[in-house]
Amino acid sequence: MSTTRGTVSSGLRWADPTRTDIPEDLLRGEGIQMPGNIADPAQRLTRTDLRDLLGSNV
Repeated sequence: MSTTRGTVSSGLRWADPTRTDIPEDLLRGEGIQMPGNIADPAQRLTRTDLRDLLGSNV
């Protein structure tokens, strides 16, 4: 959904064509801080973070 710069991809299209959510609002609702519509890089998950969240089977 976002680019490596922390912005929402300009090519983002919802699978449901009737969906009108604003992606930045959705991310903020999930707790992502987005000053200037750029995701806070301090909140980025690393590979280790993801592995730990998914469990040791990954």
